[in-house]
Order: sequence, then structure tokens, then C-alpha cells
Amino acid sequence: MTSVKPLLLAYSPRLANGLSLGRSEADVDAYMVRALPRSETLNLVRPTVVLLDRQLVAGVHDLTEQLHALSRVAALVWCASDDEDGPPASVPAALLTNVIPYEAPITLAVALLREAMRHAIALRSLRQPELETEISFERDDPDDDEPCIAGSGDMHGRG
Repeated sequence: MTSVKPLLLAYSPRLANGLSLGRSEADVDAYMVRALPRSETLNLVRPTVVLLDRQLVAGVHDLTEQLHALSRVAALVWCASDDEDGPPASVPAALLTNVIPYEAPITLAVALLREAMRHAIALRSLRQPELETEISFERDDPDDDEPCIAGSGDMHGRG
């Protein structure tokens, strides 16, 4: 059985800073991106969540087309800013797995990101059902309701 680490992509460190979806920071790879990733550039074996915000989608010429393609290979999560309740009209809400409200309690943000990661795992399974792959980002104790969160610092909570 092959083990694969899920991937979390974000434009802003505010969106992913300090969030850990696994038992440790080694369970999920989190990366900063400077532009909206194109679907053909993603590793299709890895379950991927893309955290969208207005900075990341600003100025993307073929935004709707790119988001449609991206939604077939990654879970898309809109991260609202302080002056918005959800994505702008240029972002098709039907393509989003979740919307994380600005200043959402950390437990809610982590729960929404975990749901998005499960969606990304399901997408990956649909693409490559023949691969037997272990993907783990859950806690050792599923009854533990404390969020698995790192402190402030870089995207993995170091700093």
C-alpha cells in the first residue's frame, strides 16, 4: 500500500497559518502559491485542497473555466474577507466545497477544512480507483474534540 500526503494550497498565510489537519504537521503538506494553480499542474495522486480568496482569483482572465477544471481535481474552499459573506459573483458557488467565514472560530475552520480534505480524497478515488493508497489526516483518537492546531508562525505553525 502506498502512503500519500494530502496537499493544502493557499495564497495568503492568514488563510492557512497555524491550521493542522492531521496528527502532526507532517501529515499534510501546506504550500503558499502566488497564482491560481492550473488543474494540469497538480499531482493527481495527491488529494488537494485549494484555499481561494479574492487576492488569489483577482485578475485571472479565464477564472470560471479555470475553477471548473480545478474543481474536478481539487476541493475548492472560499475564505471570506472581513467585508464579504461569500465569494463574488465571478466565482461559481456550486464549485466550492465550503466557505470559511472571516474570523470563524478555529474549530469551525478546522472542521470545514477537514470536510474539504475528505472531498479531495473522494475526488482522487474517483480518478484513480485502481490505486490502493492510504491517506491519513485524521487524529489518533476520533473521540477527541479538541482541534489539532499548531501555534502562530509559518504555515506549519513554526515560528
